Amino acid sequence: MNERPSSAESTGPGTLATAGLWLRGGIGVAADVYRGTVDIVAGVHDAVSETGAAWNPTVAIARPVRGLVYRQVRDIGALSFAIARTGVGLTRAVAPWPARPGPHDVSLGFQSALNGACGDYLAASGNELALTMTCHDASHDALPTGDRPALAARLASARPRLVLLIHGLGMNDRQWRRGQEPDIGDRLAVDRNATTLRLRYNTGRAIADNGRELAVQLEALLAAWPGRLDDIVLVGHSMGGLVAHHAFAQATASGLRWPQRCHAFVCLGSPHRGAPLARLAHATTGALGWTPYTRPFAAIGQARSAGIQDLRGGGVPADARIEAHRPAYLLLAATLGQRRGDVRDRCFGDLLVGIDSATDRRHAGAAPDITARVFARRHHFDLLGDEAVYDVLRQWLDDRPATSAGRRARTK
Repeated sequence: MNERPSSAESTGPGTLATAGLWLRGGIGVAADVYRGTVDIVAGVHDAVSETGAAWNPTVAIARPVRGLVYRQVRDIGALSFAIARTGVGLTRAVAPWPARPGPHDVSLGFQSALNGACGDYLAASGNELALTMTCHDASHDALPTGDRPALAARLASARPRLVLLIHGLGMNDRQWRRGQEPDIGDRLAVDRNATTLRLRYNTGRAIADNGRELAVQLEALLAAWPGRLDDIVLVGHSMGGLVAHHAFAQATASGLRWPQRCHAFVCLGSPHRGAPLARLAHATTGALGWTPYTRPFAAIGQARSAGIQDLRGGGVPADARIEAHRPAYLLLAATLGQRRGDVRDRCFGDLLVGIDSATDRRHAGAAPDITARVFARRHHFDLLGDEAVYDVLRQWLDDRPATSAGRRARTK
């Protein structure tokens, strides 16, 4: 697996590395935006020009001329961007990837947002702006999950409990922290005597694909763990909860070992029934296809990432083999309303996800231990660091001290 850092993050030369990253990656994105824009303009021009073609003889004459003009525009653009791409490629010599991560770089936030919007395209086109999936420790250093000896050395002081934080759409591992206060991972490391890691991944990829890769990475962590690993707790915010569900389902179906040690799932505002904005975007894209004049603009909506499209329905794959060792579930939701069901709750939810979606229990199957809580007067991102949310999470975990070994014994 490519362990290249997902963003330019180092002091001094890191600024140059960041500039090189965005220059190289930006040229690729700009080239496709240019081509897409030309296609939209050409599509609208065609729709308008073909109106009345049955009685306007000049349409047949203009059609090939119009096609030739737009082909020339595309070719000129392609050549210009190819020359630019060759030139900026030279920046790799003076702005290489840094050897290790360093202090927070605001560009990572923009890169994460871009990955959320079109990360599947970035990955498919080999664009350097595409984030790779990496696990990060409290200092935000990436763990070498593809190198077992190096990973084992990094985990030398690991504890018997693992808590993995999985962020949501368009975010990254550093956004669990709100201001200068310790994040959920920092606090659980102390309160639960746990090793806490934070996942960084390309949220524009299909949720199932991210889940599959996460399942493999968790198995690599288990294989390299220096001592006992009794308990694994997955904490997912928004899309992160869905990625965790897919990882668990696919790992169980593949016979991986780590699900047997996973005793708790925590979902913070995860859209198990889908997110309204994702459904609205899908409906709008479909509506644009109703007339030939707006149909070219549907390409804009169709360009949204696979990850965003997956949020239309949420959904977690069902597999009978999962039922044998379901973890406990804590489903936490927020609402802007004073209480569930009032006007602000019905109209806005937590701004992105409704209570019914965040607390939907069908994905948990026959799990015997499911807890749902709703926090009023809070929005979607308050779930990341709100004190009351953390208190519920910590108490819920404290009430479930059993290790995976003990849980397996009870199921026999």
